[in-house]
Amino acid sequence: MISVLIWSTRSTSTLRSCFLIILNFDFILRHTKMMNHFYINLSVWMTAAPL
Repeated sequence: MISVLIWSTRSTSTLRSCFLIILNFDFILRHTKMMNHFYINLSVWMTAAPL
């Protein structure tokens, strides 16, 4: 019984860690995409400003 409890908590913790990793990966991807858009807009604005 105790071993089953330990195994279940261990499996849920690994599932939770995988879920957190996936969430962090998704957040990082979105953040980098937003930053890429920001830098592209900034570079376009900097090149268009003298004109």
